[in-house]
Amino acid sequence: MKITAKIAFVLAFALCLAAAPARAGNFDDRKGAFAAQYGIGLDIIDGDAGFSMAFEGEYFFHQNVSIVPRLSLDLHDGVTIFTITGDARYTFDLREPRFQPFVEMGAGVAIGDPDGGDSEAAFQFEFGGGANYYFTDNFAAGSEMLFTFPIDLFDENFAWQWQVVTVRYIF
Repeated sequence: MKITAKIAFVLAFALCLAAAPARAGNFDDRKGAFAAQYGIGLDIIDGDAGFSMAFEGEYFFHQNVSIVPRLSLDLHDGVTIFTITGDARYTFDLREPRFQPFVEMGAGVAIGDPDGGDSEAAFQFEFGGGANYYFTDNFAAGSEMLFTFPIDLFDENFAWQWQVVTVRYIF
């Protein structure tokens, strides 16, 4: 991606955040809320670490249950892996409403493109969890870890992805 496209994406995302209506701050009523999240971190495949970044949306169709479509890009040892997944997420209600742990599971497709080689695609299952801490009614930071099971992508059947730092905005 060219640098101008990256700058345009960041600016468009910032404008969307600035134009979004403020939530009422009621953590007891997440139903109907939408969140956008970006994270950076690591992926581990066969004991080797790589760079990972992900963008996800989240829609709460129930107080604690949401659907999470996710796009992620992993740069790992000369291989670029792009994944498109959809997860179901359960967010726990705690006495401290600003701290929100969650668990999730889902499935999707992983597409690997090695430098100078043929691309491969594989179906994958994943499960994991994480937590978010809301600094304001709309802005949160957190961390998330996913265990992924791609079905024979470059002869690998297990990987994990850790979004060390995530930032999210809830609309």
